[in-house]
Amino acid sequence: MNPKRDAEFRLKLAAGFLREAEEDLQLSRWRSCVDNAQMAVENAAKAVIAMRGPIPKVHRLKTALSKLLKDARLKSLNKEIVTLGEIADKLGFEEHIRTDYGDESQYRTPWELFDRESAEEAVSLARGAHDAAFGIVEKWPRKRKN
Repeated sequence: MNPKRDAEFRLKLAAGFLREAEEDLQLSRWRSCVDNAQMAVENAAKAVIAMRGPIPKVHRLKTALSKLLKDARLKSLNKEIVTLGEIADKLGFEEHIRTDYGDESQYRTPWELFDRESAEEAVSLARGAHDAAFGIVEKWPRKRKN
């Protein structure tokens, strides 16, 4: 396990999904755009969590990120961690389910749920998550040598 390498890998994934979301936006593929934006956010959040150690097998990433706020060494990163947690909560697992399965209670397919506005918002959130995660990983306190 190499936390920095794990985080960098997740950031690459986030960047790739963000790039695809932006392409989907240009092609008017709203559902696909939101799906890729959600994956970008998920991987951005997991990049930060990876800096602490193994990524827990959870879908509620805001909770995992909020645990980092208890670490005094990360106090200077709290604002960015909170921002990333809020984005991960907004474009989280529930949205992942909606982009793949739609809204079964309303009998609406994923293609009926998303429009240009929701796709643009998702891309904006994904950019914010990627930028926040990149900044956090870059500023993460280094371990002191004895």
